[in-house]
Amino acid sequence: MATQTSVQPSTLDSFFTSQPDIPFALPSSPNYAEFRGRSAIKTAAIPLAIATPRNAEHLSLLVKHLSFNRVPFVVRSGGNNLFGKSMVDGAVIIDMRHLSYCRIHDDKNLASIGGGILMADLITALGREGLSTATGMVPWIGFTGWSTYGGYGPFARKFGLGFEQIVAAKLVNWEGKVIEADEDLLKGIKGAGGSFGVIVELKIRTYPLKQVSFVLPSFKLIKLGTDCAIFALWTCGVRRYRRQGHDWPSAIRT
Repeated sequence: MATQTSVQPSTLDSFFTSQPDIPFALPSSPNYAEFRGRSAIKTAAIPLAIATPRNAEHLSLLVKHLSFNRVPFVVRSGGNNLFGKSMVDGAVIIDMRHLSYCRIHDDKNLASIGGGILMADLITALGREGLSTATGMVPWIGFTGWSTYGGYGPFARKFGLGFEQIVAAKLVNWEGKVIEADEDLLKGIKGAGGSFGVIVELKIRTYPLKQVSFVLPSFKLIKLGTDCAIFALWTCGVRRYRRQGHDWPSAIRT
C-alpha cells in the first residue's frame, strides 16, 4: 500500500536518467498529462511519477529502486479501481500497459498472459484461435486484478471464477526479484492479488469457444448458438471498442 512520505525528486530523476529504456513522466514532463490521463477513474491525485516498464527486467529494476529508497508506489493496469487506488497522490504509478500479451500454448489448453493485459485484448487474442476463458463484463478492465481478487463474470457458471483459471504466476517481489510462485504463494495470489508482489505474468486455462448468448441491457436473452453460456457484456462498451477499430471474436456477437 502506498503511504505518504518525503521523497527527494532527485531520487527519481537519477533513476530514470540511468534507465532511459523505461518510459516515464514526471509532473514537469510535457507528456505527464497524457500518462496521468490513462486512468479510467477521475481523480485529483498528483503522482510523483508514472512509469510504464516494458518487460520483467524493467519492472524488477523499478521495484528494487523504489523499495530500497522507501518510495511509495501503486500498480495500475486498467486504472478502474473504484477507490482510486490506481492513482495515488504522492506515489509512483507503475503502469502495466506494456506488459500486455497472450501466448497460447501448443495444446491450446493454457495461455501465458502479461500482467497488464486488458479484458478486451485477452478476449480478442483467444478468440482468433477459437478459444475463450472466464472473463468479466467490461472490455477495459485489467484481467489480472479482476481474476486474482475473485473474478466473477458471465462465464462463471460454465468455466468457474477468474481465480480458478490461474495455474501459475510470475511476479516481482518487494526486493525486486522475479520469482515463480510456489504452491503456497499461488494460493495466496488467487484471492489476495498483488498483495505479495507485482504480477508480471499469469498462466491460465483456456477453452474451446462456441457461439454464446448475451444478456443485453434490456435483460432480453437472445440465443445465438447451442452453447448456452450467458455472456453478460455491456453492449455499449463492445460497440465503443469496435468503433476504435479493434477486432472482436466472430463467435461473440452483440
